[in-house]
Formats: sequence, C-alpha cells, structure tokens
Amino acid sequence: MHECTGSQEKPQLFSDGVDYGYGTVETNTEANISNEDQKNTCQVRLLEPAFFFYMMAIWSYLPLNEQYVYDRIEKETPGPYSEGHVPVACLKGVNNVTYAETQRENDIKAALSNYTLLFNVFETLPAIVVSLILCSWGDKHGRKLGLVVPCVGGVVKGVLYVITDVYGLSIDFLMLPNLIEGMSGSHMTVAGSAYAYVADVVPQSEITFRFAVLNGLLFAGSSVGNVAIGYMIINLGYTWSFVIMTAWYALALVYFIFILEESVHEKPDDQPTTFTQRCKEVWQVTVTAFKVYSVERPDKNAKWRLLLMLGASTLHAILVLGQVELDTLYLIGPPFCFDSVVVGYFLAFLCATSVIGPTIGTKLFQKCGVSDAVMGIVASISGAAAFFLQAWATTTLQLFMASITVLCRAIMSKDVSEHEQGAVQATVSSMNTLGDLLSVTLLLGLFSLTASSYYGATFIAIGLLCCACCLFFLLIATLFRPTKAYDEMEHGERKTLFE
Repeated sequence: MHECTGSQEKPQLFSDGVDYGYGTVETNTEANISNEDQKNTCQVRLLEPAFFFYMMAIWSYLPLNEQYVYDRIEKETPGPYSEGHVPVACLKGVNNVTYAETQRENDIKAALSNYTLLFNVFETLPAIVVSLILCSWGDKHGRKLGLVVPCVGGVVKGVLYVITDVYGLSIDFLMLPNLIEGMSGSHMTVAGSAYAYVADVVPQSEITFRFAVLNGLLFAGSSVGNVAIGYMIINLGYTWSFVIMTAWYALALVYFIFILEESVHEKPDDQPTTFTQRCKEVWQVTVTAFKVYSVERPDKNAKWRLLLMLGASTLHAILVLGQVELDTLYLIGPPFCFDSVVVGYFLAFLCATSVIGPTIGTKLFQKCGVSDAVMGIVASISGAAAFFLQAWATTTLQLFMASITVLCRAIMSKDVSEHEQGAVQATVSSMNTLGDLLSVTLLLGLFSLTASSYYGATFIAIGLLCCACCLFFLLIATLFRPTKAYDEMEHGERKTLFE
C-alpha cells in the first residue's frame, strides 16, 4: 500500500493481474528525485481515506448548519422557545397551534431559507473560479494543491463556526466562513482534483469503476456524517459538533500533505520564476480550461460527447446538490417534526442507497460489457422514477441516481489525453459549482412557492431534469458513439495523437 521511495518495488497487482493504482509508486525516474530526498519519503497514492473524511465533514455540515441557524433564529424570534431544538408547533401538535404560532413558524422557515441562499452564494460564486484555477493548474504542477487548499478552507470555516457559537456572534457573521471556504475551492475542487488524480494512476479500463468508488465514498461519508451529527447535536451541543467537523477536515489535510504521493511531477521548465509569470499562468489556465472542448480529436464525435456530458453533469448538480437543504428544511418542522437524529438517519438512508447502486451496479454492468452511456440511461431513468415516487411519498430509493456525474466524468476522461485531465475535470467542477448555486436557489424557491399547495411539485421538476439527462446519454449511445479503435486506446496512446 505504500513505498519509501528509495526502493525499486513494482506496483502491487490484485488477483486479476490489474494495477488499480493502490500499489507502490516508482518515482526515481519520473520525478528525478535525489537519493537523499528519497530516503525521507514514504508516501502512498491511495487518496480514498482522506477523500472520505473530507466529504464526511462537508456534507454533514449542511444539515448541521441548517439546524444550528434554525435554532438561533427561533431563539431570536419573539414567541415561546422550545428547549431541545424542537419547534413549538411540533410540541403542541400541528392541529393545536394558533394562527400566530403558525405564522411564526413560517417566518422562521422563510428566514432560514434566506440565510441558506446567502451562505450558498458566498460559498459557490468564488468556488466557480477557484475550481477552474486549481484543477487546471494540476495538469502541470501537481494535483495535491487542489486537494490541500479546500481542506485549509474547511478548517478555517470550522474554527470560525466554533467562535460564532461560543461568543454568540450574529448569524450574519457566518457569511465570512462560507466565503473563505468558497475562496479555497470547496468540495468541487476536491472532487475535480481527486478524479483527475485517479485518472493519472489507473488504467483506462478501471477509470469508471474507480470513479464510482470515489462517488460511493462521497455518499458513505455523508451517511456516516449525517448520523453522527444527529447524535452529536443532541448529546454534545453545537459547539462540539463544529469542533469534531473541523477535526475531520484536519485529518484529510494531514493525509493529503504528508501521506499522499503526487501523481503529476513538475518539470523544471514548467516552474514560473517570477510572481508575474505565476499570475500570467494562473490567468491562462483559468481562461483556457474550456478550450479542451474545441480541440480537434481523432474521433470527430469526441467533442460532442464532451459537451453533452458537461451539460448532463451540470443538470445533475442542479437536481441533486440542493436536495439536502430541501429535505432538511422540510423535515425539521411541521408536519414531520423530525429531530436531529431522525433527520440524520433519513439523509443517511438516501446516501446509503446512492453508495450501493453506483459502486456495485457499475462493476456488474462492466462485467456484462455494458457501455458507460447505457449505464447513464439506466441511472437517469431510475433517478426520474425515484423522484416521481417521492412526489407522492416521504422516502425514496435512488439506487442509481448518484452515478450520473460519475459516468459523465468517466466518459469525458476517456475522451481526452493525459495532459488534459485537470482541464476537463476543472470545467466539470466549475459547472457543477454553478449548478450547486442554481440548485439551492431554484429548489428552495420552488419549494417556498408550492409547499402550501403541493409539496411534491419540487420533486416532479427534479424528475423532469433526470429525463433531460437521459436524453443526453441516449445521444451518446446512438449518434455520437466512439469508434472501436479510439475507444480501445489507453491515455498514453491517445496523447501521441495530439502531439
């Protein structure tokens, strides 16, 4: 699993004879590291453990933040306050509350919705640009920067949340930690850098499965984090919940800095020598990242596949990323009145189903020779069916829904060369961040407009977006299929075609 880089061990192979990227790393020839430096270096190229902790921290933050702000708003709103973070309407029963109490509950939810939108804007707008810079920068200067910087932002955010709760600062102050995390790139930068890292170290035939593993860890982290946060809020309070969340960020940060091996080693010719040159290169990688979609490729359909998958991934971000806020907002008050633990279990259940489908289903489909595009069609249809069912129910099994973005990234990764992995993942992360912003705004806005008449309208709209994703995959599977010869090439072989 690891190597002290003075040795000459070969990568560890599994029983099927394939190197999945978990083995040892030979860095003597690739990095031109001196023998003295090699003696002090002992690292691995398995990023999944730290990826798990980071995703556990950031996705558990969403319900934690909403419940914390809800509790603060209720305390500051005139009227009776219930201990234990339970709305008054839930204690007395929905049918026993007065009009004034109902109006108070609606005012609290409206204020919570407004704060959620503001926090999301402060986090996502800077992250759109930062994800482009850091993920594209990794093509020449290494992937670790795009993994480390967001972790630093997460640690700073957690510390500021602790300070806010301990000293009772205004809720408005929380815009600052969200802005700092956005300026560090947030979770989309970590995701883009992680997918590019995996594409660097595994064979092409294993990219889709390894991407599915990463996606499964994202939802596994969400499941564990949501359940843990529910118990921590009740038993430890908000302050210690924020402290533990910060510790998760810190664990990921230490792993990325000191344990993870770099997959892209910077060449001396690629190192800017002055501050002006560095600024110029940052500008270039930012504005030229989207040029990856205009490059002429041996397979003429490749450009169309890239564009279609970018569109499908963005739609998926819009319909999924705001769902946690939507479900939390609806569940913590009447008519459900779920407490913190039950909300955690509910969100963990949704996340757990999103781990099972993409990870196991992707491997089974691959064994049967099913293409990524056909898997995308299955994922989109199952997702649409799940959301249509949720329009008339309180829970849903989204067994394959979460695999849409995984399949988009996998198809796109296979259509570009080695030196374009960071650029293509940067554009996906940037557009997904924009989708995140639109998701919270559109879903919460639609919910507030339709909740009093028909709650399921929001989920019907999400299901229709899934149908649009299905159309994109259908075009990939029919009109824009890759040629057999191009599809069988490894990244190294494709790279020579572009040079």
